[in-house]
Amino acid sequence: MLISRWENGHSEPDDINRSLLQEVYGLDANALGIAGDEAEFGYNVSRLLANVVRRELVPAPVISYFGDQLRALSQLDNATGPHFVVATATAQLHQVEQLAAAGPPELAALTARFAEFTGWLHQDLGHSKEAGLLTARAVDFAYASGDQELVTYNLMRRANILTGTGDHHLAASIASRALRQAQDLAPHLEAICLRQQALTAAHLEDESTSLAAIGQAISLAAAGTETDLGGPAAYCTTPYVQMEAARCLLLLGRSAEAEQACSLALQDWPTGLERDRSLCLARRSAALVELDELQEACAAALTALESVRSAPSGRSLQVVRQIVPRLRPLGRHPIVQELTDALAEVAQRGSRPGVHHHRHQPR
Repeated sequence: MLISRWENGHSEPDDINRSLLQEVYGLDANALGIAGDEAEFGYNVSRLLANVVRRELVPAPVISYFGDQLRALSQLDNATGPHFVVATATAQLHQVEQLAAAGPPELAALTARFAEFTGWLHQDLGHSKEAGLLTARAVDFAYASGDQELVTYNLMRRANILTGTGDHHLAASIASRALRQAQDLAPHLEAICLRQQALTAAHLEDESTSLAAIGQAISLAAAGTETDLGGPAAYCTTPYVQMEAARCLLLLGRSAEAEQACSLALQDWPTGLERDRSLCLARRSAALVELDELQEACAAALTALESVRSAPSGRSLQVVRQIVPRLRPLGRHPIVQELTDALAEVAQRGSRPGVHHHRHQPR
C-alpha cells in the first residue's frame, strides 16, 4: 500500500525508507527516483542521529560532523583551556559511543579520539580518576578500531595518566610498550613516546634512561615529522619537548638545566598553545626557586598566572601553589604579596559555580 502510494506520486519515502530501498534494490536514490533534499539531510545533525538509532546505519555526514567538532574543541582547548570545552566534549563523547556500536571501524577510532581528548581535559583540570577511566576507554576503542597507530598513541596517554597518579612501574611498562609500537608501526609518534619514557624513568630515578630518551625526543621533534602530518601528537613540537625535559630535569634534581630548557622553549613558543605556555612559565618558576632566585621565580609565576587567566590550567596552578611556601625567605616583599593575591584571584575564578560546566559552542 505504502509502496504503491510512492509509485503513484501520492507521497514520498522519508529518509529512513529511502536508505532501506537503496539497500534492497542496490541502486542509488536518483536511480530509484526517490532522491530527497540531500543538502538538508546532510546538515540536519539531530535528525541524522535520530535516524541512525532506528536504522543502525551511520551516514558519512555524521562521522564528518563529529570529526569537525573534535578538531574545533581541540583548538579551543589549546587557546582557552579545558573549562570551556569539557561539558561539550563529554556530551558529544556519549553520542559518539552510542553510534560506535553499529558503526564502521572509523567510528570506533573517532570514539577513541573523543575519549582520549575528554580524558585529557579532566587530567588538566586535576580530575585524575575521571581521566584514568576515560583514557582506559580510549585504549579499548582504539583496539576495536584496529588502528595500531591510534592504539600506540592511547597507550602512551594511558602511561601518562598513570604517572600522574603515582603508579610509576605500570606506567613505565606501558610506556615501553608504546615506544616499541611507535618504532615498529608509527615512527611519527616516537618523539612523544620517548617523552613519556623519559618521564617515567625520571620518576623511578633512572637518570641515564631519562636523559637519553628526552635527548632523542628533542632531536625527533626538531625534525617536525609529526607536526607536518598534523596527527594526534602534532603538539609535540621542540618547545613542548623542551618543557617536558624541564619536568624530567626537575625530578632528577638538575634545576639549572631545567630552567635553561624552559627559557629555550619560551623563546620559540608556538602561537595558539597558550595553556601549555603557562605551564612552561610555571615550571621555570619552580626551577628558579630551586636555584634560590626567588624574586625572578615570583616574576615568572606572575607571568604564568596572567596566561592562566585566559587559558585556565589546573596543572599550572598546581605548580605555582607548590612554590609559594618556598618564598618565605622573601618575607613581606611586595612581589610575594602580589603573587599570593594573583594566585587566590585566579583560583577563585576557576572554582566559581558553573565554571567547570560552561557550554561553549565550538567554532
